[in-house]
Amino acid sequence: TNDFYVNDDSTAGDVYTIVAGDDAKNGLTPASPKRTLTNLLSTYDLDPGDTVYIDTGVYLSGARIAGTGGGADGDGTPGAPITIVGPTNGAVALFSGSGGDGFFLTNVVNVRVRALAIRGYTYGVRVLTGGGFASTNNEFRGLTVKSNVNAGINFMSANVAANRIVSNRIFGPETYGIQIYGFRNVVSNNPVIAGHV
Repeated sequence: TNDFYVNDDSTAGDVYTIVAGDDAKNGLTPASPKRTLTNLLSTYDLDPGDTVYIDTGVYLSGARIAGTGGGADGDGTPGAPITIVGPTNGAVALFSGSGGDGFFLTNVVNVRVRALAIRGYTYGVRVLTGGGFASTNNEFRGLTVKSNVNAGINFMSANVAANRIVSNRIFGPETYGIQIYGFRNVVSNNPVIAGHV
């Protein structure tokens, strides 16, 4: 398993890294964080047990995470999920966009996205499937999702199943706070303010 690090242009309030991010760095230590999650994901294939630490700051590009429906690059395992996590001490790692998808995940299995703020996209978090694969056993926890146009969190594929949406805060204006089409997905303790479920 590996740890990876992403930081914005500042070290103010940082909890995981000790220098500003730079996409020319390798992203493998607190002293060499990448500047963008997009660059890190294009540089490395995440494997079971890997953790990506997103430090305090503002990020102007979202992320596309593609798996293979179980067990290969981009997927975790039940005992060793892939985790993407922001600060858990009250500081904020904000992904701020103007349309498109904040976090777009396809055919992913055993991925955890935690403790991030996502604002200003068409979809804050969007999970889909294709090619007969599934997106299952993923968890979205502790997110603050605000002012995304169509939906804060969107699962709109029949094979998006057995995922967990837990303890997130959803703020409008959004057409849907949480929009789900799938089965056995668990939605728990997600206050939706000025949006629809």
